Amino acid sequence: MKEIFFKSLSEENLISQLKAIGFDKDYLPIAQDKYRFRLYKIFNLRCPEANILKQIALSVGCDCAVNRNVITSEVEISDCILGCTLSQLREIVTKLKKQPFGLKLLAKKLETQFKLVPEGFEIRGKLFDFAQKKYIMGILNCTPDSFSDGGKYTDEKSALKRTEQMLSDGADIIDIGAESTRPNSNKVTVEEEQKRLMPILKAVRKNFPNCVISVDTRNSDTAIAACNEGADIINDISGFEHDKNMLKTVVKLGLPYVLTDFRKNGETECIVDTVFENLYNKVKILEEEGFERKKIILDVGIGFGKTVDENFELASGMKEFSSMGLPILLGHSRKSFLGKTLNMPPENLDCATAALSFHFFLVGANILRVHDVKTTAQMLTLAEKF
Repeated sequence: MKEIFFKSLSEENLISQLKAIGFDKDYLPIAQDKYRFRLYKIFNLRCPEANILKQIALSVGCDCAVNRNVITSEVEISDCILGCTLSQLREIVTKLKKQPFGLKLLAKKLETQFKLVPEGFEIRGKLFDFAQKKYIMGILNCTPDSFSDGGKYTDEKSALKRTEQMLSDGADIIDIGAESTRPNSNKVTVEEEQKRLMPILKAVRKNFPNCVISVDTRNSDTAIAACNEGADIINDISGFEHDKNMLKTVVKLGLPYVLTDFRKNGETECIVDTVFENLYNKVKILEEEGFERKKIILDVGIGFGKTVDENFELASGMKEFSSMGLPILLGHSRKSFLGKTLNMPPENLDCATAALSFHFFLVGANILRVHDVKTTAQMLTLAEKF
């Protein structure tokens, strides 16, 4: 008699393992949902809503954690943690649709979790299909004082050579910036920013007409000027807070927009929740202003106003941001929290960056913004084999 033994399974291997045991292949599409687990934090439910959700969860064989005082209505609002299989989630949604209060709206929002892959969009005839591919954004700093490569690419010749190399190495997007936002950097006027940026942007567009160009700017006037010269994406690290006109400008331009969380240092109970709520609320503002949702790219702002520990907490909780169903961009390359952890200068942090890039690949990041394109491309080629 053969010995009985067991091993744990990953969701990624579920289908192949079901086939391996001789499971009914016609039943696979239905059965797989019973083995895919989901864990959600639901914010701001009133006591009746939280109580009903918990009872519905129990009725389908799962559970929902609520504030201990919900049952006595000693609190007005409770966040909840719902744990269930995807199959159970479908049952919960069906039952919530028949409930009063705000639970019909909750059902509608939970329905979006059945398919979390961001919707793609086209730029210069190139489809960005986030269900099929991870993308690399190569950094082109035309600044004299950037923390890593300031002063290296301030003239057209060096900038074009750098662009050509990054495209050859596998960059899908070239991100051009003309204002350093490192801590204690010198303030730059809009005029000076454009004086640095525009000649480089024009040269890159002329010499690489099919290249997808992102412009890293906090200023609405620069965004407009860049758009007029062929920029394809606006990458605003301030989350439209630096320039009061940026929000309406972004909506008017209609280009894909990188929405970044930029916060001042301050205590927070959970950095992941804080950043999530900030980005969620800003996505809502963009939509209310008429911006096309699928063109919003989320950036959690690693390195911007966060402590070393908070940056690693964000990295650990990155998968949670996928529940918004939007593309996620990570700009972690050579950041100081890596340098402080390893006691290394920025120019020696490409291996550390690649290691973190691999983690971000595994947890669902869609675009990696890096200095070292070649290493990142090699990492993605290998990672896609898993």
